[in-house]
Amino acid sequence: MAGNEVEGANDGNIVGPGLEQRNSSRREREFESSSGSPPAGAPSIGRSGSSQSDASADRWLSDRSRSFGPSVIVEVTRLAKKRGAINLGEGFPDYPAPQALKDAGIAAIAADVNQYDYNASLAALVASTFSEASGIPVDPETEVALSSGQTCSFASACLAVFQPGDDVILFDPAFEAYHGAILIAGANPVYVPLSPPHWTIDFDLLSAALTPRTKAIVLNSPCNPTGRVFSHAELSQLAAFCQHHDLLAITDEVYSAFTYGGARHMSLAHWPGMKQRCIVTSSVSKTFHVTGWRVGWAIAPAPIAAAISTISAKLIDTPPAPFQEASRAALSLPSSYYTQLMEDYTARRDMAVAMLLDAGLEVPLVPEGSVFVFARIPERWGVNDLEFCRRVIEDCGVAFVPGRIFFHPAHSPSPNPPDQPPDHPPDQLPARSPDQPPDSADRHVEPSTNPVVPAQHRYVRVAFCKSMETLRAARGALKHMQGMF
Repeated sequence: MAGNEVEGANDGNIVGPGLEQRNSSRREREFESSSGSPPAGAPSIGRSGSSQSDASADRWLSDRSRSFGPSVIVEVTRLAKKRGAINLGEGFPDYPAPQALKDAGIAAIAADVNQYDYNASLAALVASTFSEASGIPVDPETEVALSSGQTCSFASACLAVFQPGDDVILFDPAFEAYHGAILIAGANPVYVPLSPPHWTIDFDLLSAALTPRTKAIVLNSPCNPTGRVFSHAELSQLAAFCQHHDLLAITDEVYSAFTYGGARHMSLAHWPGMKQRCIVTSSVSKTFHVTGWRVGWAIAPAPIAAAISTISAKLIDTPPAPFQEASRAALSLPSSYYTQLMEDYTARRDMAVAMLLDAGLEVPLVPEGSVFVFARIPERWGVNDLEFCRRVIEDCGVAFVPGRIFFHPAHSPSPNPPDQPPDHPPDQLPARSPDQPPDSADRHVEPSTNPVVPAQHRYVRVAFCKSMETLRAARGALKHMQGMF
């Protein structure tokens, strides 16, 4: 799922909940108090100076628009470009899409597939691909809604099912775009902290988060940013929880093809009784390296799918017609494509983990899925994620994403510091992947309660959906980190 993009540049400085200049302690305090959202009225990239007419135009802005700031992830990318840094921040690949997909897109444009179109053949492939993977029958005519990427599918789903004042439960840490989509729909995001270091679901905390207004749970597995693939036992219990409390579930399964070792993705819709209360969202973006094509979908019960289609059409008409056609080629690739994908990404994951450990960072959980490592800054370094990311991009030429943007303590009914040891016995935690680097557990530093650098400010997200050449270059560049902290 891609972050929402913003325009402009601002001398290479990230504003809002991003990288800050060294002397901007006041804005950082404002950011920290806003739990991952920039303070109202915070300056935006590209707006270092405002004319009088710009200032007077502010009065037309809605309260809703004032509650959002630019995407930190996109701003990290802009700063990386400006400074010529290696971008391990944003989750897009730096290598080509499969040639067959590019050829299909070019052929579609040449054949004048360039007008509004809802590609029923693509919807049929979405349905059959999901059914084959999950064992769940899907009617492509009534239960599939095509949209412009997973982001728009998720937002359209929120607008389709939420009433103003509904509560929506999410698991923290969570990808930044969910929060905005829920707020735009008029609902209230409520975050339930996952239990580190393996980011497991605490069902006591989940139960405590319920209110009479709770309508849905959002689940992202494989998870961005943690790399966690929720277990069969967790999903089974979550399915029972949804049914017992009559809750909807909206899932983001965009990383379903990215699992490593013994981990396996299973859709929450797979459990008995869940298909009729699940909205499954996904896209072609990550699996086929085409994040700019913006072709995605929602699979849902017929009345909900129809509402999502209607709302999406009001927002975007249809996804890009030639890329819908080319996406048919993507979903028609043989199983050998996915096998090779996982071989390649396992190597990338292992390279990224080794790189981070060599640089002195901690990797409490070697990713079981997704394309991210959620690494931790050692407490002894005495530096928070904002300062760390700023110094690494300036001194090493490598860009990470500050981990605090994925945490939302102000929206949690019972905040649980993410470095607090989990309550579960060790035998209930996920088994270590057989290909997990052997020294990663040995190099795990026990949690602490440093009051100067809060636990949620000691994480960075690192994307490994890059070429091996890029990862090797980053590994070399990060050697300069030794002795910096």
